[in-house]
Amino acid sequence: MSQSSDFDHSTEEWEAQRELFTHYYVIEDKPLWEVKSIMENTYGFRATERQYKRRIALWNLDKNIRDSEMKAMLRLQVQRKNEQGKQSIFYIHGRPVENKKLERYVRRKGLSEADIMAWNAPVPPYITCQTPPPGTAGAQTAGSQGAGSQMGESSQSGAAGQYNTSFSSYPSSTSTYRYPSQYYPSF
Repeated sequence: MSQSSDFDHSTEEWEAQRELFTHYYVIEDKPLWEVKSIMENTYGFRATERQYKRRIALWNLDKNIRDSEMKAMLRLQVQRKNEQGKQSIFYIHGRPVENKKLERYVRRKGLSEADIMAWNAPVPPYITCQTPPPGTAGAQTAGSQGAGSQMGESSQSGAAGQYNTSFSSYPSSTSTYRYPSQYYPSF
């Protein structure tokens, strides 16, 4: 019953599914196999895992953080904390990076602040760092908003201007999502 034409989709067909896929894969943080199943069974959109992986790369939706990206974020975080006394929230391609990922990397590698500051890792232009609003960095209250115009100061390396952190290329349902407090880095 499966025909190869079931898996052939135009760019327009993929773009029509982008919001749904992004919602399940990024916002709800479901694994690819589960999103693939939802897309097929609920919405009738059939594609291979390889096709989805190509779209993930094309749409910059990769969930994995590269070693060089992690080093750049950690160095900037320590630098901001030591020089300016500021906490930091990081975004990669507009998506928040959970504090636990940063902490887990430091624990796994057994790093000290001196180790981190010894790195000369440039911050790519698609990584954004912001100061959380007052009361959210230390308290880490649930329901705090992690993106959008309510954020405090912003710093960015590598490109001029403010990087868009609100998924504005997607419909408003994804741009108003409130990120849980675990996305606020605290060390």
